[in-house]
Amino acid sequence: MASHDSSAGVEESAADFAARFADAWLDAWNSGDPDRVLALMTPDCEYTDSGWPIVMRDHDEARAFIEHMLVAFPDVHFERDGGVMVEQGGRRASFVWQMTATHTGTIEPPGLTPTGKPICIRGFDVQEYDGEKVSTVWIGWDMADLQRQLGVMPPMHSKTERMMAKMSGTKNLFGLLGR
Repeated sequence: MASHDSSAGVEESAADFAARFADAWLDAWNSGDPDRVLALMTPDCEYTDSGWPIVMRDHDEARAFIEHMLVAFPDVHFERDGGVMVEQGGRRASFVWQMTATHTGTIEPPGLTPTGKPICIRGFDVQEYDGEKVSTVWIGWDMADLQRQLGVMPPMHSKTERMMAKMSGTKNLFGLLGR
């Protein structure tokens, strides 16, 4: 995907567009204004986040997610971690980010009350573009890591985690537990 930049009189490469878009996307999230995020999405954008129970398929559904996120973590801040990887042809790109925030509002779902704890989560976006907007977004991150940081789950490889795994019958799940 190339975009003409009339101010400079040059064509923007797919990689340059994707990097510019990723930064604009994270800046929009950092603003705390759902309208800024939605302005970067097509009206029928398909938005999948590993921490949300449904695939969002329009601005109303995406707004509900964004607003819930900002209630739970009003000081949320994203930074891109490294470059942007662009698929050949430039229609799809991905990037890694780091999110920091403080849990000062209820997380919906499941209704987790504020802990006041700071969090730091790494995740990634895979985005497909339609013109100058994102038409599909897949966001992945480790929900168990968030729950550990909030004190909802025990630390990895702890005695409590091993006991929980044993009780659930997953003692040797992936060879990670029961050490």
